[in-house]
Amino acid sequence: MSLNMKKFVQLTIATVLILSTILFLNTVQAVVFPWQKPHNLWTDMRQHLTLVNSLPDQYPPILANEIKWFASNPIYLNRLVQNASPYIYYIYQETQKRNMPAEIALIPMIESAYDPFAFSRTGAVGLWQMMPGTASGFRLTINWWYDGRRDVVASTRAALNYLSYLHDFFGDWLLAIAAYDSGEGTIQQALDYNKAHHRSTSFWDLPLPEETKTYVPKLLALAAIINNPPYYGINLPPIDNQPYFSVIDMGQQIDISSIAKMSDTSVDEIRQLNPGFRRWTTTPNQAYALLIPENKAILFKKNLIETTDVPSVTWVHHIVKSGDNLSALANQYHTSASILKNVNHLQNNIIHINQPLLIPVSAHRPLPVANAQTTDISETHLPGPKQVLHVVQKGETLNSISKQFDIKTQEIMFWNQMKDKTIYPDQKLLLWITSAKPSVLVHHYTVKSGDNLINLAKKFHTNAVDIKTENNLKTNLIRAGEKLTIRETISSPHHWNSPSAIGGNQMIIYHVQNGDTLSTIAKHYHLSVADLCDWNHLAQTALLKINQRVLIYA
Repeated sequence: MSLNMKKFVQLTIATVLILSTILFLNTVQAVVFPWQKPHNLWTDMRQHLTLVNSLPDQYPPILANEIKWFASNPIYLNRLVQNASPYIYYIYQETQKRNMPAEIALIPMIESAYDPFAFSRTGAVGLWQMMPGTASGFRLTINWWYDGRRDVVASTRAALNYLSYLHDFFGDWLLAIAAYDSGEGTIQQALDYNKAHHRSTSFWDLPLPEETKTYVPKLLALAAIINNPPYYGINLPPIDNQPYFSVIDMGQQIDISSIAKMSDTSVDEIRQLNPGFRRWTTTPNQAYALLIPENKAILFKKNLIETTDVPSVTWVHHIVKSGDNLSALANQYHTSASILKNVNHLQNNIIHINQPLLIPVSAHRPLPVANAQTTDISETHLPGPKQVLHVVQKGETLNSISKQFDIKTQEIMFWNQMKDKTIYPDQKLLLWITSAKPSVLVHHYTVKSGDNLINLAKKFHTNAVDIKTENNLKTNLIRAGEKLTIRETISSPHHWNSPSAIGGNQMIIYHVQNGDTLSTIAKHYHLSVADLCDWNHLAQTALLKINQRVLIYA
């Protein structure tokens, strides 16, 4: 045998031995540790479950009870894992980029059962069950087209930013997680109470609401089970330790059915990965991140570049006005009445004033709707606070606005990312109010000839004494041209009924100023005079009065 042949045989034998050894070790590991399989996310996550691993061997009774509950309900546990499977790899990786405990990636199991469409009776939405005010403070957009609280990527970024802030504030992860549930004020009050009474400030010893007392133990119970499933008699379904989806930056509007077709994916899965879109089309005139299954991302990108018959469509949000009908709207937008019915799931041709319609506008041809969705994905009647865009009036302060809407000045500052309390006339402030109407409206009124305190009190549903006190008047005499601040008590005025029940509509209360007309106001807010008239029950020839309220729905 030649020297080269001997070397070849020796190399072959060595290779076979190495491969056999690797196979043997993997087999042994599978036999001895059946829950530790290669490419299983749980295997990697166990190395970073720092919170549960730092607990004493003897768990607190409340934690032991939560573990017992989960272990006794394996069907529910399996459903949590199934729900989490599309999202948890991404969220876990994001926690590791920030050096966070791996337990943070389990919070959506407690908050929403890892259902991005979940919402609570108080208005919390998405995987992280974020309230709208918190979302606004962390720069998440909420409007008719899109809710950033349901966007997997955007909401995760905001939630981790919030948790990082809470950890920096309290210096303790258990306290930060508890504050995520009940608010930092609740946790700080509990800490102050225990400090004042010379008690322990550990999470386990704080006087907290019952829900928060169990919130952290539930999270740690899940972590304990994931850390060692066989010990608790659990067969934990594996999750692939690899990306489930790709994030594709997009700039063009496209409907969900086209995305599904171009990626060879079902419409349901595209919706499940992109729950932030409240309509069955993406956001117009705005860049966004689109999630596509990892194994279909290359196909989608290829088709996006090569496909020439993707309809060039803009989707219009139209509020029905007096005189509108499907046929007229179809002619106006160069589409067909049948498409409008199909797109908006209308049972007949009847439409109503203030009804919202989604209208496809094509540069080349009407959009054929072959796969109209029958499931309402918008959840337009979500409970919770309502969004108002308040235009600051001359003389208003942050304190007066907070009193007007019964909210805190700190909340207004947080929602609008304000560094101080400075505001200026015509500034637009985003507000979240807890009911469809505030209890009080503040008017900055210019006294006209013939006015007196009695008739003003009657006009604004208040009393003369309150007007006098509010304006520090020494007598009952008022003069034409004098500026007064008048607080109107609201019962159930028609103007607080928005043109539709769609969450995310922005309502602006504009007070007419000298020289204003319907035309100038409409032009300023990029609206039609007809819309202003419909919303305010005015004739198009109506003359406006100074301080008259004009309601605008943006």
